Amino acid sequence: MSASGLALPGAPARRPSNEQIKNRDRALVAGLATSLALGLVGLGTLLANANYAGPKERSTPQEMPAMIAVAGGLMSLGFLAAIPLGVAVERHRARYPEIIKGRPPRARASLRPTLTLKPAASF
Repeated sequence: MSASGLALPGAPARRPSNEQIKNRDRALVAGLATSLALGLVGLGTLLANANYAGPKERSTPQEMPAMIAVAGGLMSLGFLAAIPLGVAVERHRARYPEIIKGRPPRARASLRPTLTLKPAASF
């Protein structure tokens, strides 16, 4: 393997271990969940502050504090970060379905459909 992580031409590609594959899946899902949570909290902050920041009487309405507006806007950008993370999760799971979904590898050879199985002879 070269320093960049790419295999040399003609050299077999090294497959990561099952634990590394599962850890990467967990990290991608955690990043996706975190970005979605930040997006929801950010939008909730902006909407709640816009709806409930003003006084109830007929005086001049209060403006949203700039710090809350900036923080809510930055957190709502978590929805944009969720797009590439969702694509990465989907590609990773499609690449290693037998490890992530816990399915055993598909059998390459099978018995004939017409074969009848009989119990073993007892001694």
